[in-house]
Amino acid sequence: MPNCLRFMIPSVLSVTFFANTLLPAMGQETPATPAPATPTAPAAPTATGPAADPLTGPIRKGDILSVQVYGEPQLSRELRVDADGTINMPLIGTLNVLGLSPREASSRVARALVRGRFLRNPQVSLAITGRAVYSVFISGAVANQGRQTIRERTRLNEVLEASGLTANADLRRVQLTRGANDIVVDYLTFRSGKSTDPAYNPRLQDDDKIFVYSQVTPEGTLQVQGEVKSPQTLTLTGGMTAAQAIQQAGGLTDISDKDNVIVRRAGAEIKVPIQEIQEGNASRDIALQDKDTIFVARLNRAEAVTVTGAVVAPDKYPLQSRMTLLDAIAAARGTADGAKQDRVVLRRTNAQGVVEDKVFNINSPQGASVALQAGDIIDVPRGKPSSFNLWNVINTATSVLYLLRR
Repeated sequence: MPNCLRFMIPSVLSVTFFANTLLPAMGQETPATPAPATPTAPAAPTATGPAADPLTGPIRKGDILSVQVYGEPQLSRELRVDADGTINMPLIGTLNVLGLSPREASSRVARALVRGRFLRNPQVSLAITGRAVYSVFISGAVANQGRQTIRERTRLNEVLEASGLTANADLRRVQLTRGANDIVVDYLTFRSGKSTDPAYNPRLQDDDKIFVYSQVTPEGTLQVQGEVKSPQTLTLTGGMTAAQAIQQAGGLTDISDKDNVIVRRAGAEIKVPIQEIQEGNASRDIALQDKDTIFVARLNRAEAVTVTGAVVAPDKYPLQSRMTLLDAIAAARGTADGAKQDRVVLRRTNAQGVVEDKVFNINSPQGASVALQAGDIIDVPRGKPSSFNLWNVINTATSVLYLLRR
């Protein structure tokens, strides 16, 4: 037998085997077998009720998911939900799972496998195995200011009461800053029992900023300038501090330099250790006086990290406070097709000038949370895209089956 025929026969047999096992009959789609049941999320708690188990609630950004496709170990893996609410599955590609229950998400994966004609009857099990940490920042007329870790479904009252409201707290004016939006909540209406409307006791979200106003007589004015979300002139009230004024101005921007925040007073400059204050050391805060100006400098572009390799937008990105390996990759709009997410290289020059490489798996909680430093280089290696050769085989198999049916 000629050598060419010896080569072709096994190839055709492989294609036929692949078509019979992975492709449904031509012109016929078989619905996916329902995924094994996952406990559904419990009902939302009341305003003062306990928080739900976070591993059974809806899928959130940053969650770690375990996806198991029975009988297909090459498709089973742990995935992290990207900042846009999607996961990247082999064969399927990008799939939006934000807000779904584990059972709904497993059904969506199964339908995508059937719709793409990859498997006839996939059985998919999906579970949330890890949660991103949620936190809020509270300041103003409370005894304990600073950043607090919260559970899923935490409401305003839980954080306010735990922070120790002061005697002069103005509960009719609790400012909730969420992104670019400022909401003033009349918390007194909820606390006095006049209404259980959620508008008076809203559910909190990650990185919310809460400011409690004081019931005092104005003592002057001050200005907040630079890299805050809403630069403005504020009314100075008794006991107001620099961190509180920054909070009232919407908080710091993403490109603010936390090491360069100052209070200008009568020709002098007083440094504000805002990083320490936000981490809970309120004793380092600066008490303000009439005509003070707070200035927040812009982050120097030299304070940056570089993301290269198999990411959507490789570039230099400003180093943010507490920036992690996963944050930097998210800033580069996530990994690209074929990225080796378990072999991400962190290249760092140590104090002696020696370049060191360390390898991390960004799908693990430990790898994703690695803290970055200025000058770090993150290199995401690119392997062979898992879907490239497979698609060629799919197309070839489809063509063969079509010709055989003619």
